[in-house]
Amino acid sequence: SEYFPQDKLIAPLWRGATPGTPSFTLSRIPVSIRKSIAGYQSEKAAASYDDNEETLWKNDGKVQTAWIEFQPSRQVALKECCLKLSDWRKKTYRLRISGYCPTENGVEEVILWEGETEKSLGYITLPLAESAPVGKIRIEALSDNGKASLSIVEAEFYARQLGH
Repeated sequence: SEYFPQDKLIAPLWRGATPGTPSFTLSRIPVSIRKSIAGYQSEKAAASYDDNEETLWKNDGKVQTAWIEFQPSRQVALKECCLKLSDWRKKTYRLRISGYCPTENGVEEVILWEGETEKSLGYITLPLAESAPVGKIRIEALSDNGKASLSIVEAEFYARQLGH
């Protein structure tokens, strides 16, 4: 065809230049993770935040190994945790998410979220309790009759905006 659609389209230039300020409000600030350790297969813990949904970290089903810790790249006041866990269509997880805040006397543990996750086909966003900036984040599965499984496909954390 010798007809090109752009030849007949008009450009609405009467609206003026693109605004110099953003047309959106940033609602989540991603937190990068520097390193992680886990109660089981620590060398595979980075698979839980590698932005690859084909990899994961999981424990061996024992209560004492059903935890993973993340060290953010900086101390940060957290707002949310987004998780994608294995078998979420069929399974819920009883979890505790803790933050560790440096204090004059050492480190204080603060429970940021505790409860049972809902079943989901994808990611779930957990609102975290307000706290002082944390230097370490821990996710642990709570015991269910002496067993605790934790299998994380992806874990993402988001910071609170300054002043909010």
